[in-house]
Amino acid sequence: MDHLKNIKGYDSLEALAKDIGDLHYESFTELLFQLAKKIQHDSEKDRKYGRQQLADALSDASGALYGAYDAMDVAWKICKKYMK
Repeated sequence: MDHLKNIKGYDSLEALAKDIGDLHYESFTELLFQLAKKIQHDSEKDRKYGRQQLADALSDASGALYGAYDAMDVAWKICKKYMK
C-alpha cells in the first residue's frame, strides 16, 4: 500500500483540515469512526507481520480516534435538535 503525502485537489493539509472541519457534525463524526477503523485495521496487519511497536502505536492512535469519535458524537447529539 502506498501512503500519500497529499490529497489530490488540496495544496496543503491545512486546507484539507479546514474543509474536513467544516463538515456537518454528523458527517465529521462518521469520518472519525471510519478513520479509526482504518488505522485499527492497519495495526492488525502490522501485528501479523511482526511489527509490534508500529502495531501498538497505530492501535493507540486508533483508540484516540475512537475517543474523538465519541466526543463528536456527543456534540452532534447536542446540536442535532437545533439543525434544520
